[in-house]
Amino acid sequence: EYIEKKLHELETGELRAEPLTEVISRDEVDPDVLLPRWNARGSRTTAPSGPEQLRLRLTVLQNALIMIKLKHPGRAELADVTFAVFERYKDYLLGDYCYGLRSSEESGSLIPPWPPILSYEHAIRKHAYKLMATDGRSFGDALAKAYKEATVKERHFTTPLALHAKRPNPSVPPPPLNPYQRDPKKGKGKLGKGKDKQPTKFGTLAGTSSRTPDGKPICYRFNAKGGCKKGDKCHFAHVCLHCFAKHPATQCPTLKSKKDDKQQ
Repeated sequence: EYIEKKLHELETGELRAEPLTEVISRDEVDPDVLLPRWNARGSRTTAPSGPEQLRLRLTVLQNALIMIKLKHPGRAELADVTFAVFERYKDYLLGDYCYGLRSSEESGSLIPPWPPILSYEHAIRKHAYKLMATDGRSFGDALAKAYKEATVKERHFTTPLALHAKRPNPSVPPPPLNPYQRDPKKGKGKLGKGKDKQPTKFGTLAGTSSRTPDGKPICYRFNAKGGCKKGDKCHFAHVCLHCFAKHPATQCPTLKSKKDDKQQ
């Protein structure tokens, strides 16, 4: 089935870089061997999940093109299709320039994720078929030109790989929120308009605390000059940020004496 499809594409001059899920051998289509999925484009299989499965899919493609070349030796497009052409291609994809690329960081050695490898492989074949159509190149020449093309690699491998590396590691928890820092997700403006938001002026003073000794958060508005307007409805403790007495920090005698000592 796959050979017939590629032969039809070759005869019509519309070679298509199909996904590797559509590159299936005759044995795999046999119901006694495999029950493939079917859609409008024919049978499909699962995408390669590792290097050996990628080699298998590319070998199926290789064998299909060589079979067509043997049946139609006059086709100039396939004149240079050989086992060596595909072996070099496989070695490139799985070698030091792609999947074998390594980067060492403090967290250990990093390797490229698998999905960008498959996307890059598909982009290479797509570009190769484009070169065959526009430049009249043979398949082997076009394939080598495509995977050596810096623009193709940058767009479909290097850049996606760099963006992937910058993503935060889900296994590493985010840093804790500074208790004196306003949560950016709540409210706007100087004091914030989110629920129960508080100004952070006094939380930055040396010798003050944001919580009472029993762990209850302290109301910053109560300690500010204007005072808290919520009264008994406030969810925060109305005590001094410094001595935890029932007066605001603006009236705390201890803080006032420290301020006077610094001025002297």
